[in-house]
Amino acid sequence: MKYLLALLLLSTSLAKAAEPIMVFGAKYSYTKLDFEPKTNTATGQITGYTATIGMLLDEYDEFIGDYPILTFDFSAEVSSDSVPFPLPISIKAHCQNDAGDKELIGNSQGILIERFGRVLPARMNIFNRMKTNGACKHVNVDIEPLAGQVNNLDTVMKGIRFDALILSDQI
Repeated sequence: MKYLLALLLLSTSLAKAAEPIMVFGAKYSYTKLDFEPKTNTATGQITGYTATIGMLLDEYDEFIGDYPILTFDFSAEVSSDSVPFPLPISIKAHCQNDAGDKELIGNSQGILIERFGRVLPARMNIFNRMKTNGACKHVNVDIEPLAGQVNNLDTVMKGIRFDALILSDQI
């Protein structure tokens, strides 16, 4: 219990960090403010958005004698007021350990498209069950257009809503 409390205190002291995910079945919601813009160093244009979210309790379970199988259920919605053309959007989620090694959780695609005078949001979902052997200390989420560089991406992608639910088979 002291270890868990120390982890919680450490995670809450990080500046501008998204709220860490506890593997207990609670749904966590994040917005565009929780994501950092990714920029092209040559042009300075925003090319997408990324978030690194801490994950707690992907640990060895002495009761079962193994690491748990985790169920990742992610959904994202990107909204816009106007798009220059139908804009495909992708989301990729990776597990990352403290050494920086990554393992793909999944990816999905949606499309921002204008219909009947309004822009329909791009909706994406990732669902995967996997055993990470305790290596998933952070979840990296990348949201970016598939059409390459889009001018003024920050004004095109008005809103991002990302929901994360991670369950363990042993809880």
